[in-house]
Amino acid sequence: LEMFEFLWNLFFTICGCIVGFIMTFFENWNSKPKTVAHHVIVITGTAQGIARELAFLFANLKAKVVMIDIDKELNEQTGGQAYAYGCDVSDPEKLRVVASEIVNDPRLGCPDIVICSAGIWVVKQLDEASDIEIKRTIDINLLGYFWTIRAFYPYILERGSGHIVAISSLAGYFGNSYASAYCASKFGVRGLMESLQWEIQERGLNESIKLTTIHPFLTETNLLNPMRFSTEHVFFMIEHLMHLSLHFIYLLIFSILPILQINETAQAIVDGVLHEKLDVFVPSYARYICIYLKSLTSSSIHVQATVRDFLNIRYK
Repeated sequence: LEMFEFLWNLFFTICGCIVGFIMTFFENWNSKPKTVAHHVIVITGTAQGIARELAFLFANLKAKVVMIDIDKELNEQTGGQAYAYGCDVSDPEKLRVVASEIVNDPRLGCPDIVICSAGIWVVKQLDEASDIEIKRTIDINLLGYFWTIRAFYPYILERGSGHIVAISSLAGYFGNSYASAYCASKFGVRGLMESLQWEIQERGLNESIKLTTIHPFLTETNLLNPMRFSTEHVFFMIEHLMHLSLHFIYLLIFSILPILQINETAQAIVDGVLHEKLDVFVPSYARYICIYLKSLTSSSIHVQATVRDFLNIRYK
């Protein structure tokens, strides 16, 4: 009887998964971008880089953009129809104060979208980085996301709707030398967002509170200034992944990928947010390296080393 019950539950689970895949396919195929005109969008780390470009793009879509950055002067120079706040995202108390000011501002109110984008990168091996550098990286890149989300989350829950976006990285899937603190922080962001997704699901709010995690490849920002790479194009990406026949996966076509420009990364992020995608990989076919190639190589350190040598990306 127990075996029958197990098989019956397994059958319904498999059927549920199949239905879920079909629903997701049609949702993605038929999805239309939502409008953000007059919506309040909070973005952290907006003084420069990708976040600054996001502020411009959302402002062009008539959104009320709220910019938060530790560098208040540089943040205010971003300009446009945005509201600038100076705040260190590693300070939870100050973030709660800023969140309260934004929510209680009659021009703004509870944000419709919160985008966590503040970040730093210390390009050193573990034994070379100082305690302060490691702590600062985790404080901003990971804990800063916790504090930002927690500052606005109560208001979003009270209203029962909203959208939380976290800028992670392909480094949230692959560790690498000279990037231990950065990779650890991005792995943590991925874990935070996956866990939060389940918390929202258990509250029954998954249809009204959306989450999006962004996984961009290396982008030409100030974070890359202290780096040099071992090849001009850095990475080989899989452009087309799978063609299934019986149980075999074949047809892997590789293409060379240069470092991304800020505008193309930011535009891909905006598109993903407007379509309320759960995960956004930039470029989109990087998904196959992060998910499928990672799974194939995870069982053997020798296989991982061979693939890393082939992909040939190193921070120096």
